Amino acid sequence: MKKECMIEAKTIRPTTYKGKHLKCDSCGIRYSKRDYSILFKAKKIIYFELMGQILCHDCFYQALDIIMQQENLDVLRVNLTDGRSKKILRLDKK
Repeated sequence: MKKECMIEAKTIRPTTYKGKHLKCDSCGIRYSKRDYSILFKAKKIIYFELMGQILCHDCFYQALDIIMQQENLDVLRVNLTDGRSKKILRLDKK
C-alpha cells in the first residue's frame, strides 16, 4: 500500500501581496513587488507560501522533495490555491 499525504500551499500573487519586496526564506532571492509582478506575468518566477514560509519555485519543489523523503512518502499531494482557483499537484516517489 502506498503511503500518501496532502499538504496546503498558496501561490503569492503580486496583485494581492501587501509588502514592498518578496524574499525566499530558503535561498534569500529577493525582488521588489514591481519586479516580481513583471517576472510573474512573464512566467519566470513564482513565490509560494508553504507551511508558514515564503519560497521561490525552486525552493518550493526542493521542500516538497524533502517532505517526501523525511516522511517516506510514495505520493505527496499539494492542494495549491492560486487566486480563486485550486489545483492539486501530485508528486510521485522517484
